[in-house]
Amino acid sequence: MPTVINENKPAKCDLHPTMKPINLLGTLIKNSSRKDEIVLDPFGGSGSTLIAANQLNRKARLIELERHYVDVIVRRYLKDTGEILDCYLLRDNKKIPLTEIKYFELEEENNDN
Repeated sequence: MPTVINENKPAKCDLHPTMKPINLLGTLIKNSSRKDEIVLDPFGGSGSTLIAANQLNRKARLIELERHYVDVIVRRYLKDTGEILDCYLLRDNKKIPLTEIKYFELEEENNDN
């Protein structure tokens, strides 16, 4: 593997100011982990690590403090996978299924209009 990885990235992204290309993270994840292992991203951002890990059959754990970017991550994950079954928010040591997060459901309803 070369020491420099060249991947195209958008000149501008409205989702997150420093969004990383999924292929770039996929290359790094593939080089550093095996199938079914856990990949940790302590700066979840726009969720590129989650999507790349999922595509490579890895489990991902993301940490993101900004609620806006948590929404970005969840929406990108759902758009990529179409799955909602294993998606949850961990808050105060409690697992909250995505379907029980009221502000997310309300936002979805408002965006449909």
